[in-house]
Amino acid sequence: MRIYYPFEASALSVAEGLQKKVETVEVTKNSNILEVSFSDRYPDRAANVLNAIAQMYVRQNVEMRSAEAEKSLEFLEEQLPSIKEKLDSAQRLLKNYRNRVGTVDLGAEAQGTLKRQVELKTQLLTLQQEYQEKARLFKDNHPAMQAIQQQQQRLNREIAKEEGKTKKLPTTQQDVLKLQQDVEINNQLYTSVLNNIQQLRVVRASEIGNVRIVDPAFVHEKPSKPNRKKFVLAGLGGGFAFGLILVYLLYSLRNRGVGFSSAIERETGVSVYAKIPKTHMSHKLPGINEKRFILAKADPEDLAVEKIRTLRTALEFSFIDEGGRVLMVTGIAPGAGKSFVSLNLTYLFAKQEKRVLFIDADLRKSRLSHKHEKGVSDVISKTTDLESVVIDLGDGTYFLPNGSHVANPGEMLSSKAFAELVQECRQKYDIVVIDTPPCSLVSDAQAIAKLVDFGLIVIEYKKHSMENIQEIIDQLNIAKLEKKAIVLNQCLHDGSSHGYGYGYGYGYGYRYRYSDEKKN
Repeated sequence: MRIYYPFEASALSVAEGLQKKVETVEVTKNSNILEVSFSDRYPDRAANVLNAIAQMYVRQNVEMRSAEAEKSLEFLEEQLPSIKEKLDSAQRLLKNYRNRVGTVDLGAEAQGTLKRQVELKTQLLTLQQEYQEKARLFKDNHPAMQAIQQQQQRLNREIAKEEGKTKKLPTTQQDVLKLQQDVEINNQLYTSVLNNIQQLRVVRASEIGNVRIVDPAFVHEKPSKPNRKKFVLAGLGGGFAFGLILVYLLYSLRNRGVGFSSAIERETGVSVYAKIPKTHMSHKLPGINEKRFILAKADPEDLAVEKIRTLRTALEFSFIDEGGRVLMVTGIAPGAGKSFVSLNLTYLFAKQEKRVLFIDADLRKSRLSHKHEKGVSDVISKTTDLESVVIDLGDGTYFLPNGSHVANPGEMLSSKAFAELVQECRQKYDIVVIDTPPCSLVSDAQAIAKLVDFGLIVIEYKKHSMENIQEIIDQLNIAKLEKKAIVLNQCLHDGSSHGYGYGYGYGYGYRYRYSDEKKN
């Protein structure tokens, strides 16, 4: 059966495709029953393919069982013409001799010798044919080949003995005896070969195999592929796995920096004063959308505010008790939360009945000052004085904006006028907190570091490498800022959606922050 494909393909590619798609399994162990299945886009073509494979398998089984008879038949048919030619030649020679000499009578002894020699030489020729046939399969040292050689040697000895008897006969009888012997031998050999050929043809035609086709191929009512249920489940599972992998990769990229305070202290030699947790401001607190929103004022019991109080205590021991008044707060990169920390720290200092001034020294891109507010740049350029631009935020907290936009902020912060402004603030206020631009972007923080008593470096949790942190510390060391500390901001903690604060009664208790759920 010929199978047509809707595309041009080589026999090798078709065979390789069938080997991959055709599946064969035994129905039960040692049952000798094979089940063959094949899936294809077209059901009728799949059935034709399986039926063709089954028929070919049966035919090859029959051909394999009759292969030996086929080889013997081929060999005998090759030998038959030469045997027929020898028989014709022997008959022609005997006829010519009788025509020339006449009829010669053979005695009883000569007849017996002739019969015996014919039998022996016929057997010898049969052994020679068997030897040539087996020589294609075995070598000369094989036991079957050696057995044939021994039989040939025995027959040759008996033929030599019979030929010795014919030498006693008259010359004419010897010649006739030899010619008749050739005719008889070739005739019997020719007849024997013809009989063998007929027998082998019968064997080949009647040979049957031991393989049967139990059931032909049939097409299922429902298609085997695609399995929609498996596809849907696989799609959902793959999507879920892909989502998990994506979340893990994003988390790894986000948290590839340093997050352990002990490692930072060990590598840099600078103390970590506080680890401020990440604050989720999804709740609506009064003034949350304002530029100068102070969490410590809106929600004083927030966990982040508690950590900033701890930072305030550490700073009091570090430099305020020693007479220091000016504190610089900087960061490595934008988004670390330095303005959040410095503004809330200013408010908490002011809650101790101190006059605290917050200076927005980010003259490039401030997030706390409004666009048209006058401030630092205006005081330095002598267009206004300090008292007229300071904004009172209440509770002893004062705010000095960055001022009008200038083209040279770096030179302005490095100028003598800015140093005089810091000195004036030092004299008028108990504590001065200066919020500077990030150290990794500009050198403004280095210029300001020469004028302060203490430097605070705000680092975002697991955002920066140890090399980045050490580079910022080295920059401040060059500016000869001896006293400094590090704050880890936006740290992740379990249960950070709850605030840790004072409850009614004794001890600490959990409470929910202000949220839409509480309002409801």
